[in-house]
Amino acid sequence: MGNLTTVLTLLLGIEIPQLRAIEGVSEFAVVATIATSVAVGFTIVGLGCAIIFQMLAVKIKEGHASKFINDTPAVDWLLNIPKLALAVSCPCTIVSLACIVCVRYNNHWSAIVAVLACLPALV
Repeated sequence: MGNLTTVLTLLLGIEIPQLRAIEGVSEFAVVATIATSVAVGFTIVGLGCAIIFQMLAVKIKEGHASKFINDTPAVDWLLNIPKLALAVSCPCTIVSLACIVCVRYNNHWSAIVAVLACLPALV
């Protein structure tokens, strides 16, 4: 969970400046704004859950919070929230970056190449 927290923190550090970089009211700027906003939202939720799970793990390691040691299938899905947030944030960030390239430089081919270059990271 520690590595995932670091990745989400770095991702949030990329997404916040992206919101400032978006300018104009073209269709690409609208898509970039929506994609970045979705990415920021998911990253914040994932980062918050990852930090809470890390704090809980420390308490369990110290011998506190013994109720959480037992396997409970009802809450197992909670552990997937940071992974799901990362899985949604990365594609949204890439789409947003591609749209920003289209808006700023009016160069659609560079945006397509950027998206294709990032695809292996998503798989």
